[in-house]
Amino acid sequence: MSKKLVRPSILKTSETQRSSKNLANITPSIKTPQTLTIATSGSSANFSRGSRTEMELLFDKLKKLDKGDSPDVIYSRGIEQLCSELSIRPNSLEMFVLMWRLRAVRDGCVSRNEWLSLIYNCGVLMLSQLKDYLNESVRIVQEREEEFYSMYNFLYDFIRGENNRRMPAVRAVQAWKVFFVQKKDLVDRWNGWILEEYKYEISRDLWGQTAVFFLNSKQQGKDNNNHTTDLGQRSSAIDDFCKWKSPISA
Repeated sequence: MSKKLVRPSILKTSETQRSSKNLANITPSIKTPQTLTIATSGSSANFSRGSRTEMELLFDKLKKLDKGDSPDVIYSRGIEQLCSELSIRPNSLEMFVLMWRLRAVRDGCVSRNEWLSLIYNCGVLMLSQLKDYLNESVRIVQEREEEFYSMYNFLYDFIRGENNRRMPAVRAVQAWKVFFVQKKDLVDRWNGWILEEYKYEISRDLWGQTAVFFLNSKQQGKDNNNHTTDLGQRSSAIDDFCKWKSPISA
């Protein structure tokens, strides 16, 4: 490409606030992600602490790209470079899965402890192994609904931003577009309603219930605007959306 496409960053926006009524029983609980060990052909994992691995050296290189508050943290430029090294796009599903596997909880930050926990607990000592591990992790969240919910709910804090009490609506809207590509028509309508009518920040409960709503909704007939869901209970925000200028029914 002759020009680099500038993509809006989920990690750099803000919005107003509001709480929403919640339904704790519907939102699946967050689980610790399944541990995978990826063996790359032609390579062997050496766990000797006496020498620095390729991944430890990569961390040092990436953390030097930003001047942040901590010398042991990769910040936004480092994360963008890591995405480039892995041939993935920033703010893509692959990037979010990576942040989940790293257990990153701060917006635009990966600490040395988070990095070392991944590479030593999962045997990921080379960049090629990280690529394999990430590809397998993406496959898992795409095929297993329980793992998807675990990833999605965990990332609330990462996407929300450290200085925000609740998730800004703009960040949530951008993330929903990434997580629910196969529900594009419904997601577009929901996002429009959130920005034009709801106009409040997204609580943790509403964030979780939105995923359940999207994944359980079913299109009725040929009308892209008409969806139903098998959920017996849901948040008042979702009920308001379903009544908003559409024939969507409970």
